[in-house]
Amino acid sequence: MQRFSLILILLFCFFFGYSHARSKNLRNFYENFWEVNYIYSIMSRTGTSNDIPGVRSDNDQFNSFSYSSVNFAARADNEDQWDMHFDFQNRYIGDLVNILYHTIAHVDEDDFVDRFKDNHIHNGFFGEMNLGVNVIGNDELVISAGLNFGDYLFENSAGIDSTTESGESDAHHAWYIVTGAYGHVDYAITDWLAFRLTTTTSMPVYKKATLNANRTYTPVFLTLQPELFTSEINVFLGADFLFAFLDDPTKQKRIDIKAGIRF
Repeated sequence: MQRFSLILILLFCFFFGYSHARSKNLRNFYENFWEVNYIYSIMSRTGTSNDIPGVRSDNDQFNSFSYSSVNFAARADNEDQWDMHFDFQNRYIGDLVNILYHTIAHVDEDDFVDRFKDNHIHNGFFGEMNLGVNVIGNDELVISAGLNFGDYLFENSAGIDSTTESGESDAHHAWYIVTGAYGHVDYAITDWLAFRLTTTTSMPVYKKATLNANRTYTPVFLTLQPELFTSEINVFLGADFLFAFLDDPTKQKRIDIKAGIRF
């Protein structure tokens, strides 16, 4: 047992020393523009329609569901201070792939389409893009800040009766064009492994919505995206948390677990 422990300690020291002997340079992580990823998505709504005064509900079965799909995105990174950063994604592309799969293959078609139709949040025509500048930039650490722009399609009617006691529709169908603040941090852990954290906060500058006239629904959209990514083989693993905070007791959220490759 002591010999085994000694071998583990020596192996740890070797790999620790080897990773620090080689220079860490984020430039090696920024050589690719496109990415393809596998996604496991979870749509959910916290709170129920019973939390909303005047809304009848006897069915909250669609509050949460999950599915998997594929998607692509693009990003352009630089490690030098005051260089620009750009990234783009559209969550609806992956959702559309999954909808087409269920429709064409007739795999749980009605159940999935009903769940998606009544409880979803994803991008629309514009997708979601971030444009920023590196406030801090060197071989090991990049901190970037800038602007976020995009749009969201939103549905929050699952489990909510179609009318309130006053006879008004309570379904929330909306398209929001949004803009706000963006920031991200990249840190090279070793010469082959790096960590990234991206966050955005945005609010609508335009909306087209069908909703209860007694509530304005002015949402705040928040994203949080942690990720581990590599150089050389260019694979990554991360998550994309999207929250829509409304001015009622229900909150809509989406979680995408991602694994993919950049090229």
